[in-house]
Amino acid sequence: MIDQYRKTHSRSWKFHQRAAKVLPGGDTRSVTYFDPYPCFIESGSGCRIYDVDGNEYLDFLNNYTALILGHAHPQVVARVTHQIKKGTVYPAPIEVQTVLAEVLTRRISSCKKIRFCNSGTEANIQALRAARAFTKRKKVVKVYRGYHGSFDFDDSVDITFNDLEKAEGIIRENKDEIACVIIEPILGKGMIPATREFLCGLREVTAQYDILLILDEVVTFRLDLGGVQSVYKVEPDITVLGKVIGGGFPVGAFGGREDILMQFSPQEDGFIPHSGTFNGNPVTMAAGLETLKILDGPAIKRLNDMGEHLKKDLNTLLEGKACISGMGSLLHFQAAETPASSAEEFETQDRDFFRNLHILTLLNGIYMAPRGLFNVSLPMGDTELGQFTGCIEGIIDDIAP
Repeated sequence: MIDQYRKTHSRSWKFHQRAAKVLPGGDTRSVTYFDPYPCFIESGSGCRIYDVDGNEYLDFLNNYTALILGHAHPQVVARVTHQIKKGTVYPAPIEVQTVLAEVLTRRISSCKKIRFCNSGTEANIQALRAARAFTKRKKVVKVYRGYHGSFDFDDSVDITFNDLEKAEGIIRENKDEIACVIIEPILGKGMIPATREFLCGLREVTAQYDILLILDEVVTFRLDLGGVQSVYKVEPDITVLGKVIGGGFPVGAFGGREDILMQFSPQEDGFIPHSGTFNGNPVTMAAGLETLKILDGPAIKRLNDMGEHLKKDLNTLLEGKACISGMGSLLHFQAAETPASSAEEFETQDRDFFRNLHILTLLNGIYMAPRGLFNVSLPMGDTELGQFTGCIEGIIDDIAP
């Protein structure tokens, strides 16, 4: 299959060789690289993307869940074009920052105040700064293999996802040093949902010891108008956002309790400085606002229904060979008969399964993540879901562990 990939992606190989002369490994975003070399994308429209070799793919990755409306949505393009003609960025506040913040604070009940930045990574860094300043403590509790961006955690301790008893023990043992617990409510590694007991239990134990709970909803905000926290009925102290709220442009945001977020107010003595040349830039704000107008309750329900329908069909097809984990529009292959409940368990699965799955789906016109992540977007319908299922039916015997 690798020989076939090289044959059908020869121009991408030339692009990769050129890139490797100026970019380490021919890459500037680690997650987009895969062996033997990545295909170079030339354009995208709706739920389809096209590479430099002329291959067409159904895009079931959507820039790692960010493009919930698909590529080049006409309303977003029109809104962005209008803004660019007026200017791309200014050294001053602009109204659209306020409007987008108003939308987010209306949707997310736990967020009374919001600040914008340029990536989920930045937003998580600022959330940790806020927690440490507010509690006057330094230690951070996080989930093993939980992903919160490209930075190294200092003074942190890991817990196992969905193991409340051990998590509570670690928190109680370190309670006087812990500033916050930070967690993805659906673990990105394997797209494993938290059990209600685990997430609610973390909320209870952190509240008991005045430890802040940070929910990283960079990926999961798409699952409900108020994010997945509204599904679980858990109210964190700080919420981290990104991806879909930028409408396809670089974005991050963090919000939460007013007393915590007011630490960033320049009107307060000893405030936490938080600047960034492109924080809340007009183009991103305009694109994000237009996207959230379209991403209303019925749209989110349609996305989640498509995802659950696809998961059910694939699990029927894969029974005894593999399975699909996830929630709503966020899905993931697992090389096991039943989904893992933690990263430790997921990491025991056969890596060859995922490598073969990725290359074979690419060769059959399906674009998904090398690690097995996939998701749906609004331009998709029964035809696209059927193509995905048909692809897997045709290749599963070649990849099953």
